[in-house]
Amino acid sequence: MHIIFMVILGIYNFQSISFIKNAISQKGFIENLSPIPKFIKSSNIEITKKYLLLDVGKHIKRGNLEFGFNIIVKRGDTSQYPTKLWNNLFAADYNTLYLKYTSNRFNFLIGRVPVKWGISPFSSLIFSGYEPGIDIIYYSLDYFRIKGDYFFSILRDNENYRYLAAHRFILNIINNLQFSFGDIILYRTKDGLPDFYYFNPLAIYYVRQWTLDSSGFTNSAFDFKGEYICRRFHIYAELFIDDFPYIKLYHENPRIGGLTGIIYRKKHTGFLLEYKRVNRFTYCYYTFAPYLSFRYFSKPLGTWEGNDFDRFTAFYWVENKKALFGVKVFYIRHGEGNIFEGFRSTSEESEHYFLSGIVEKILATKLIISKKISDSKILYFLPSFVYIKNYRHTNAQNAFLIDFGILFSFTL
Repeated sequence: MHIIFMVILGIYNFQSISFIKNAISQKGFIENLSPIPKFIKSSNIEITKKYLLLDVGKHIKRGNLEFGFNIIVKRGDTSQYPTKLWNNLFAADYNTLYLKYTSNRFNFLIGRVPVKWGISPFSSLIFSGYEPGIDIIYYSLDYFRIKGDYFFSILRDNENYRYLAAHRFILNIINNLQFSFGDIILYRTKDGLPDFYYFNPLAIYYVRQWTLDSSGFTNSAFDFKGEYICRRFHIYAELFIDDFPYIKLYHENPRIGGLTGIIYRKKHTGFLLEYKRVNRFTYCYYTFAPYLSFRYFSKPLGTWEGNDFDRFTAFYWVENKKALFGVKVFYIRHGEGNIFEGFRSTSEESEHYFLSGIVEKILATKLIISKKISDSKILYFLPSFVYIKNYRHTNAQNAFLIDFGILFSFTL
């Protein structure tokens, strides 16, 4: 047995903490139409062993108009966007830069935002918010018990021009019970121009795909969500279907993902339990069309875990006006699938989800300790302990990681 011991000083997945804080302070998730950037109201300084990062954000609202930006400047070695160094010194880019109009029934946004369309407070099955900011045109409508939103974007990641369109309908059947249906299309056209059919938010994109017989140039998906709130309990579930075939081919594995969770909340404390599963080949497409996979600048548009995994997550928190303490524990059973891999061409290779049978297993405990220094300054301590069995899918190679981060958040 090989034991790998690693000590890493850095910030791990801090953005999910912002999502959790937003989620647990609201009655629902999908009732708050996205993308609505929540995390740019403050600026952050990250100091790690490998890099120095300054994340400056500002949020201004005057009447119905809203403006926000968030610029990242980095010095050092990091895999997070932006990664290209200027003159081998530093990297910088706007991750958020938008102008938004808001009213009681209508919202409109144009600009660059990290898009999160998810029911989970951790990471959604699609558009999880972990990818670099996407340049979009977005609007939403609210008509009593029926809501809807739509966005369109052109993705360019140094390889191909790709077009991304998504729309969603949210139905509040009774108080505290709502359902959502989303239709997403990722496509490329032969003439290099966008297909204006997908600008129609009332159309079903999958119909267009089969009518034009353009399956080699499009990847369509469906997203179903539902949630119910009863007193102190909040129950939610989501099902994601990635280009589900009309005819089940023998050599083709199902490309689906799902999650379900329950939250219990009191005034100053709460508990969350969630299970998530994404099958192999989800977010992928045929090997000859890598530009149709759900990725942007080599980052997944869907779950940050990729695909081909099971994940159990538990989160407990207690807070008061000046401090917060949280414990997050999760277990992941991860196969070898990834979003860059097309499904296999023969039934012999693809009838099993795990080609070698060696499954990586991760057990992690992460602590969230925050201290409010003033109304505009918060100090975070983020220690974590991670044990990985069959590290990088190598039999009997295990790893133990200690991760500790300090983050100072302030409002300009």
